[in-house]
Amino acid sequence: MKQTFFCLFIFLSGIYTCPGQTSDLGSRIIPPSPATHEYEKYIDYDVTMYNGLPNITIPLYVIQNKEISIPINLTYHASGIRYRQDNGFVGVGWTLNPGYRISRTVYGRADEQSEMPSYLLDSVSYYNNDYWKRDRYLSKYIWDGDEPTFPYPYNYEKLDGEYDIFNYSLPGGSGKFFISDRTNKVVKPIEDNNWRFNYSTGGSVNESVHGILNFTVTDESGVQYKLGELNAANTNVFEFNSIYRGYLATAWALTDIITPLGDEIHFKYSYGTASGWQENSRSFTIAEAVYCDPAYSSHISSTDGIDASYTTFFFG
Repeated sequence: MKQTFFCLFIFLSGIYTCPGQTSDLGSRIIPPSPATHEYEKYIDYDVTMYNGLPNITIPLYVIQNKEISIPINLTYHASGIRYRQDNGFVGVGWTLNPGYRISRTVYGRADEQSEMPSYLLDSVSYYNNDYWKRDRYLSKYIWDGDEPTFPYPYNYEKLDGEYDIFNYSLPGGSGKFFISDRTNKVVKPIEDNNWRFNYSTGGSVNESVHGILNFTVTDESGVQYKLGELNAANTNVFEFNSIYRGYLATAWALTDIITPLGDEIHFKYSYGTASGWQENSRSFTIAEAVYCDPAYSSHISSTDGIDASYTTFFFG
């Protein structure tokens, strides 16, 4: 029996663009928004007395069906307030639940958009006696197509050398996973459990997002969760940031819960604005010998974080 129990209306941001930025940022680290990070705290730092964190909760309401209980509450994470921590939408350190989602931190390039060879160490060893070819191979992992880095990779190919880390927070539990096989879309939980994760890629019907569009997750009780855009009816279900011009999702909202008995709970969202992070940049120059110029200098720069706004979803 299908039943719609409630709708969540969420207020999110308008989209900002950053002129001069490209959709490929080489070796950057792109975290989810500070708003999403507040929910990730409950995955990274369990609220237990063992960790010295008391459970501070203000209950507001409970949605109950035969198999699932959805509490609506305010929670405070007592891990401490950080310097320049975002105020949030219900006060510093507080979150309004439920905030069910899958989020990720991008390391290097987005996993679904770049190949990660299994032969990295073999390739580096193969070129061990030819530093020029070795450097051209390694530049595939850091070249962003914009900076005058040298040497350029063969065929201007771009590869990814790191896994993105995904966090999930759902009624049946929370944890982390990564994509272990990008070709066959194999997902591996970091924790030892029997959860199943499947995802689809493509271009969004409703947004400019291109990449992972949706997830279907099944927990150990057989409850199925759907997140992101599975069809045109799923609107306002992505978090994305302006530095990728909205192309890359950093979080996907829970849209449907389907129980083994066929009961369903549906969620709906609206968009609003979230602040960004203070980025940390570093640069250095390397003098290296190359065929044409023995004193050639390579200027390398690296930036972690994102000093730009996010569009994301909030329970409201």
